[in-house]
Amino acid sequence: MADNLYWVWLAECLGPGNGDLEALIRQFGSPFDIFSADEGMLYRIPGVSEATIDRLCRQRNLEDACRIVDQCAVSGIGILCYDDPAYPARLRNLRNPPAVLYYRGQLPAWNDRVAVAVVGTRSMSEYGGRTAYKISYELASADVLIVSGMALGIDSVAQCAAMAAGGDTVAVLGCGVDVTYPPAHATLRDRILAKGAVISEYPPGTPANGRNFPVRNRIISGLSHGTLVVEADMRSGALITAREALVQGRDLFAVPGNVGNFHAAGTNELIHAGANMVLTAKDILDNYTFLYGKMLNLPAYHAAVAHSDLDESRLDEYGVSARPADFKYAKTSRKPLSAPPQQNDRTVSRPTKRIERLPGDLPHTKKAAAAKAPKAESSVRASAPQNMICPDLPEDCRSVFELIPDDRAVSGDTLAASGISPASLISALTRLELLGVIECLPGNLYIRTVK
Repeated sequence: MADNLYWVWLAECLGPGNGDLEALIRQFGSPFDIFSADEGMLYRIPGVSEATIDRLCRQRNLEDACRIVDQCAVSGIGILCYDDPAYPARLRNLRNPPAVLYYRGQLPAWNDRVAVAVVGTRSMSEYGGRTAYKISYELASADVLIVSGMALGIDSVAQCAAMAAGGDTVAVLGCGVDVTYPPAHATLRDRILAKGAVISEYPPGTPANGRNFPVRNRIISGLSHGTLVVEADMRSGALITAREALVQGRDLFAVPGNVGNFHAAGTNELIHAGANMVLTAKDILDNYTFLYGKMLNLPAYHAAVAHSDLDESRLDEYGVSARPADFKYAKTSRKPLSAPPQQNDRTVSRPTKRIERLPGDLPHTKKAAAAKAPKAESSVRASAPQNMICPDLPEDCRSVFELIPDDRAVSGDTLAASGISPASLISALTRLELLGVIECLPGNLYIRTVK
């Protein structure tokens, strides 16, 4: 209990998504030793941002940590710390692993399972829903752990399918594990808890907030050997998970969709850029049979293929809500794409199916597209105030954009030194990159694509 207290204190000081955890533990060995260190020692740690050190020095009390630990004990919420043997080994390999995971339900044997994240759009089509269900059902039948975010649409259908197949699933939330989000998925959450687990790095009581989800997505991909994107448009949060998978060195899979279909633009672009195309669950299983064949139940997979088609009664049974209107009717409300997405000209090594990063030069918005117009128009645009770029963005995104110089790249560490919290910084950078106004270069460098 005492160890948990100091781990929770450290997690609250660092904040979600902070990349300084490993350096701190390497230097001091434990969060108790960090708590006990004097300020002089803290400021001499190499590789730790000044903003992190300032927070460690300012927050030298355990009141919030005690409150969180007590709340977890009362609510039956488990605390999984970074040094716990049950902590997922794949998360320890991240550059910014969570110091603490809060959980409800039964934790799986992370290190003895093949895990695949299945993500996609909230506003899925009938095709997307049926495909997500069938592939997830067959993967779960083969004893693959299905990881997702319990969101509306593809995520929830995939987790429903995993349970219908008798398999296991883990939901990673962008809020406290005692908060039901989305509210329509209370039944789904309860069914997951009966056999699987709901986890989060956010302490109990944390409400759902838009900036939490990009930070949460790195855990979804980080827990998994590979990430499957079933259906996603060019602004879908699923592409954030795809980007995280690439940064983490995980496999990336995508299901193709109709050319010109708005909801398939993101997945089609992933495949165009080099992601592994998936038509059936076998396309994924074939990637892991050689290395992890003993973890897979292939005879059960072959038996499941005959009865893995979507049974819509399962959605009702597990309380799955795909969208405000059930996904069965989504096909009548699709919005046509006014123009096909512009393809980029990056070359990809097809045999290895590896890509460095998601495309950052697509015209996600009219304003980003205008940046590629003739020079005469660009010169007018360049004279406009910076706050006119992406005016619909929150202030924190605009502030981060303005920290990036016009004429050179800047490192993520430099941006972190500005004092912006890690969670806010990750969220803002991801949203700016998806909008095409910045690009992430190798070496954790960021550069403007819009001047």
